[in-house]
Amino acid sequence: MASTTTRIRNTLNSLWTKVLDDDKMSGSLGVDGDVLGGFLEKHNIRLVSHDFEITEVEDSHPPVLFAPCPQHFLDEHPIEPEKCDDPKFGNPFYKFPDYEAGGTWMEPEESSLRVARYLEKWAYNGFPRKGTDVVDCLPTKRGITPVRFPHGLLLGEGLLRSGEKGWKTNIYEYDIGFWGEQHPHIILCSQQSEVGHENCIMHGELAQLITAMRNRAHEPEMMESGENGDFEDEEDENEALFPEGSPLVFQYEQRFPVVMVSLVGPQHGRIYYACMDGFDVVIRQSPLFSFEKRETAPWDFFARILLSYPLHEGDKGRLSVPLRV
Repeated sequence: MASTTTRIRNTLNSLWTKVLDDDKMSGSLGVDGDVLGGFLEKHNIRLVSHDFEITEVEDSHPPVLFAPCPQHFLDEHPIEPEKCDDPKFGNPFYKFPDYEAGGTWMEPEESSLRVARYLEKWAYNGFPRKGTDVVDCLPTKRGITPVRFPHGLLLGEGLLRSGEKGWKTNIYEYDIGFWGEQHPHIILCSQQSEVGHENCIMHGELAQLITAMRNRAHEPEMMESGENGDFEDEEDENEALFPEGSPLVFQYEQRFPVVMVSLVGPQHGRIYYACMDGFDVVIRQSPLFSFEKRETAPWDFFARILLSYPLHEGDKGRLSVPLRV
């Protein structure tokens, strides 16, 4: 009989195959690509409303395995707008346009990209902050690093889809040099090309969450290559670095936690947390937040999510921040 971890990986793989099959999904999508409740129920996906503004560790099951960055951390490193000045292009800190229905560059795909770029400058690296520089920036201080090719997490499609109703995401994980060990946690900053609706999850959002979990569950260890980077193409490089039968990075993991900031139309955002609960997928979802006006958009709150620490689930469900080296 297959082990629990093997069955969880198989469950994620099967679900991933279905979610990315447009023919199978065509009858399960509603307005603006929202996934119908019948599909979620049939495939043991539990979509749960969640208040991420309550940042204390909750006694919930399954637990949320991310701890948002405390507000005082951002307060200690405030943005310095005067240092954003560019003599040629002006000050990008003040150039974020407020949303105007029917205006130029106000389609959902354009709005979500604009918010994502501004938010990542706010949270990660782009706007100068007191006490930081290009190297020692906020994500570095929080032990967060971007996922870049080649990487075993990028071997399965689904995180990105081009086209009129496509989706994109930037992917982050916890730096092994900072934490001293690898963590299964994944952070996504996602862009959708359709309008978001309360209490519904878009096809693109579901595809990205399931793909991230599935890819992490099947992530192979990277092997040393003796070819000095001389590969014919990306496929050739992947075959050399991740040969078939390679050991799994997270062989015994059973949660595969993902936190995702999702930017949607018309110019809004929401937060997701997804993980496995046995053979079910549990997805916690926030309400929609407006990014229609720069002055009132929840930049700090969403930045705190993107700068979260990982939490470990110990004996009897106790949660703790893992020790650093």
